[in-house]
Amino acid sequence: MNVLTKSLVALALIALAGSWSALAAAPEDAYEAGGFLGFFRGDELRSESGSPILDDDIVFGGFGQIHFTENWGFMTRVSVVDGEVTNIAGGGDIDMTTTFLDLSATYSWHWERYSVYVPFGVGWTFSSVAGNEGKDGFVYPAGLGLRWHLKDNV
Repeated sequence: MNVLTKSLVALALIALAGSWSALAAAPEDAYEAGGFLGFFRGDELRSESGSPILDDDIVFGGFGQIHFTENWGFMTRVSVVDGEVTNIAGGGDIDMTTTFLDLSATYSWHWERYSVYVPFGVGWTFSSVAGNEGKDGFVYPAGLGLRWHLKDNV
């Protein structure tokens, strides 16, 4: 099973595991979906000196969110970083694609057509190194975001 298939299956399972009764009781405009671009801050892959480094890169993906109150909600995201690992012993770089899937609680502040939001949650990552399956594992995403809404009824 490739990384994309795993990502789609995991996204479907997280979506189904949500609180069905809360979703059914939410007001019509409580749901939103969209895409995003962001920044991924890479780091050394091990704590040793001269460790390979996962480069900083652009992250892109899609999200679905439900708001339980004006400020609180849950968001599920699938995001992809198509980066590379540098500083490898012997020279050269290796392409690395990482897919993140997470479920986060969000707190948002709204004004006019903008929202500032803070997501924090738990997720899973799937990676592919130079076309081969890499190491998967838990992630604990947290962040800060700014949204511009196409509709003005947020």
